[in-house]
Amino acid sequence: MGITHWQLVTGEDVFLDGIGTIVQPRLRDLRSDTGVGFSTFFNYLSCFIRNIREEAIDNPDAKQLCDEMDAILEREFTTFDFYTGNKVVLSHITEALSFFIKEPIEYKTEINAFCVLCPDKQEPIGFITHENYQVLADTICEICNIKLEHEEMPKGKSKLLMDIWLKLRKGRKSMKKSADKNFRLDNLVSKITARHSSYNYLNIWDLTVFQVYDTFQNMALNEVFERDRLRWAAWGKDEYKNDNMWYAAHNS
Repeated sequence: MGITHWQLVTGEDVFLDGIGTIVQPRLRDLRSDTGVGFSTFFNYLSCFIRNIREEAIDNPDAKQLCDEMDAILEREFTTFDFYTGNKVVLSHITEALSFFIKEPIEYKTEINAFCVLCPDKQEPIGFITHENYQVLADTICEICNIKLEHEEMPKGKSKLLMDIWLKLRKGRKSMKKSADKNFRLDNLVSKITARHSSYNYLNIWDLTVFQVYDTFQNMALNEVFERDRLRWAAWGKDEYKNDNMWYAAHNS
């Protein structure tokens, strides 16, 4: 079962069958005095955004690695395999997983999997493997308001169509990078505390990362709603069509 919008807005823990319990990070967890720190958090999060198969589309070295490992493993080489195949990278992904997963975790080389343990560490309640890692990564990104869109290179297409697809993909990535600048978490915290009627620098730290984005989105919608309502009240010429904007659902 995937994460629900109710779980996101309440900030409650998310249990993934066969894996374990995912904790939704709060702003205080991102502070260096009460948590891991802002930069460290985003370093952890970047682990779950990364997808080695998508990197192979643009990066010849990544493509060569994937092709070689596909042949060795006799299956598709995954991001999980990339992380567990190097001791340094394995240490980093272990830290990242430990931040988001409530239970203790331990990597077992003999089964190439992370065991998610009961608090007493006597027996596992779940496992993280190459088969379910992407479900976990998608969930972690979603609680941080990141919706991953996995792209696969079209197969059996002509060179012309392939070139067009690659150009469109490059354009989408460029537009997303530009848009993301205004939605940095630190910028949103600053803007919310400046305009919200009750959140300020003293009490905003208990919000989860998702709740910050959700609050900002609703504030932005309310700004548009109030502006349109005032325009209609002043001029009254155009039909007012946005009377339900403030309560319209914008999350699935």
